[in-house]
Amino acid sequence: LAAAAFAAAAVAGTALLTCVALALAAHNYPGGVALAALHALDPPPGAGEAVHMDVAACMTGVSRFGEVLRPQGVVYSKDEDEALDLSRFDFLITADATARGWGAGFDVVAVVHGTAGLALERRAV
Repeated sequence: LAAAAFAAAAVAGTALLTCVALALAAHNYPGGVALAALHALDPPPGAGEAVHMDVAACMTGVSRFGEVLRPQGVVYSKDEDEALDLSRFDFLITADATARGWGAGFDVVAVVHGTAGLALERRAV
């Protein structure tokens, strides 16, 4: 009986911790939120327009699943060539617009923040 109670408590505790971790993780995908914000622009990107997404954006939520919602005819690029010519893009999703001088020629239309981390403090009781 004690073993069954322990097992039930362990399952309940694991489920609770999983829910907490899921809630925290859902707020830490700024790249995906930025892609959704791009799709929500008024007017949204149109046919023939191109969007470049940098590595940091792709690592924090930009994915092919987000591209499914793209407007018809929009072209996405995840190319990371050092000599990348950004003048061929209409939109840029990046973690740092000043990196490599990427901010030139683009206007900031949205800023999305992610969580910086989680810190636990030890305190004497």
